[in-house]
Amino acid sequence: MIGGSHGRIEAQGARKLHVNNMMICYIALAALWLTTTLCIPGFNTLEHNINTLQTASFLGIIAAAQTIVVITGGIDLSVSGVLTFASVMIAALLKTDIHPIACMLVTLAAGAGIGAFNAFAINFLRIPPLLMSIATLSLIEGALLVATHGTPPGGQSELIFWLSKGKPLLGIPNSVWFWAIVSMVIFWLLHRSRYGRHIFCIGANTKVSLLSGIKIKKLTFTVYMVSSLLSSLAGVLLFGYIGNTSLTMGTPYQLDSIIAVVLGGTPIVGGKGNILGTIAGVLIMVLVKDMLNVLRMGQAGREILLGVIIVLLLLTYGRERANR
Repeated sequence: MIGGSHGRIEAQGARKLHVNNMMICYIALAALWLTTTLCIPGFNTLEHNINTLQTASFLGIIAAAQTIVVITGGIDLSVSGVLTFASVMIAALLKTDIHPIACMLVTLAAGAGIGAFNAFAINFLRIPPLLMSIATLSLIEGALLVATHGTPPGGQSELIFWLSKGKPLLGIPNSVWFWAIVSMVIFWLLHRSRYGRHIFCIGANTKVSLLSGIKIKKLTFTVYMVSSLLSSLAGVLLFGYIGNTSLTMGTPYQLDSIIAVVLGGTPIVGGKGNILGTIAGVLIMVLVKDMLNVLRMGQAGREILLGVIIVLLLLTYGRERANR
């Protein structure tokens, strides 16, 4: 009973929106937006802002899933591979006589299966999430290279194109609406459901969660399946947006999704966090990259900046486990 009560108290505390971290993130976002508006003429027009939201939507969907994983104390580095896998798979399926919707559903189901594979190894083979997701990423990349001989297929569909780039409502692309819906669902799951309470409890203290009767293995399965499912959705939408695929399509989203989550106030050690902060983190990442493109900063400078951001995040959040 003591363990159960303690677990509920920790979970309730962890589930609260961390207003301070989130406000800092949104203040930083507003300052960045204002700076680009004042310093780069024509940067923040309505059309450019809508395009920025569309670019952010693909990262936002993956980061939303990564938020749940990180809150549990895990990490999923296979998201980039799953995104690439989904884009290649749907491109191949679209070259057949299968209806585009069926192609999309099969691709999403296959992506969820990859998440189940990750969860099985984490639960029953006791492989740490970091190592398991890296192994899965390597397996996906190798399998895609063998299956495509280095040249992925090039199918396309008007429906998939419309699902990503169509603007049937308020002039906002469908991919942005997908991101909004995903974010709202995850917000409800994390902060308004028993499922979310258990996720926070696992991240805060695994042993207490076990004493409280929480089914950790079952939750782990759902968390990693959701992560891969949403990564597959991002892959399908990105394929529709670009109109093509490549074997490195998902690479930029691997670290970016984690950085966006941590920027939004979710510590890498888990137990805390919220999707609203992640949204701000995603927008900051996209705005910074967009600004660097306009300023024509070289690749070396970008890599150095990314390294500095990672170090700062580790200094900010890396010690939280010791303080619990």
